[in-house]
Amino acid sequence: AVAAGAAGGVVAAVAWVVYELRQQESGRNPENAADAANLLRLMLANMRNNAGDREVQRACLSVAESLVREEPNLGAVFVQSDGAALLVLAMQEALRYAQLDESNGDDLAFSCVNMVASLAGCGCSEELLWVLRRHGIPELLVRLCSSGPGGETG
Repeated sequence: AVAAGAAGGVVAAVAWVVYELRQQESGRNPENAADAANLLRLMLANMRNNAGDREVQRACLSVAESLVREEPNLGAVFVQSDGAALLVLAMQEALRYAQLDESNGDDLAFSCVNMVASLAGCGCSEELLWVLRRHGIPELLVRLCSSGPGGETG
């Protein structure tokens, strides 16, 4: 993981480069499941180490979402690596921006919604769904979606 305290802009830039490379390589090398799992853990570690940086959260969450979408088995890795708790923190941050009526949180909200959608679409086990419910993600999702354009905050 990129060291805690590293400049958030650098971490976010690296995550976006990884995202772009993953988009270009999508579907080309299916035997890289272990690499994808390690990359997912790396993105989660960077989210944990840069919890206060909205751009790092958004970039790392976007990479994580693309990994889970491409390889549904990674939904379990996401949850086992404390991804649900990190997703909750990102969703709460997006809600704070919405309550302040700041549109610069919209990208983070979008990344959070995409992550939830990918987790829901990964053929989740009952255990994974239970973890998401235990963390309050469905309720946060409703609040987040209702706080967007045309929705009500609160």
